[in-house]
Amino acid sequence: MALVVVLSFASALLIFCTAYIDQARKKTRFNPMMLTSLQANFLGQGVAQIAALKVKKVPGPIYYAVIASNTSKFTTPYKTYISDSVLNPEFSTPFNARCRTQIYMFPSKMYKQLNFKVAVQVSVSYTYGSETVVDQREIFVVLNGTRRMS
Repeated sequence: MALVVVLSFASALLIFCTAYIDQARKKTRFNPMMLTSLQANFLGQGVAQIAALKVKKVPGPIYYAVIASNTSKFTTPYKTYISDSVLNPEFSTPFNARCRTQIYMFPSKMYKQLNFKVAVQVSVSYTYGSETVVDQREIFVVLNGTRRMS
């Protein structure tokens, strides 16, 4: 009697496992458009996190560069800070991608608290079949912090 119960349980388990594997195999279709879109999103988030880390750890240069570019026409320090190849990467393989990073500063509480907004614009173009698809997205990171007075 125990042998009949074990064999029936094993056959039921085998049927469920076979159905599950078959269903999982049918669900995992490869969509290159989705893959490239995900890669573009991760690229933009990575660049935004690098820029946020740069602003968090060394806020002085960007602070004074933004003030100089806002109060006068002297935009060279800001352009030098932003023109970093890590913040504005360009790729040609496996897809054509281009990132542009902008950093905005919003001072508050009499310049004791600094709020930075990092905006990364990602433009990706790839070929899908016979057509070229261009995917553009913008990713934002907002940083809040207190300005250290020395």
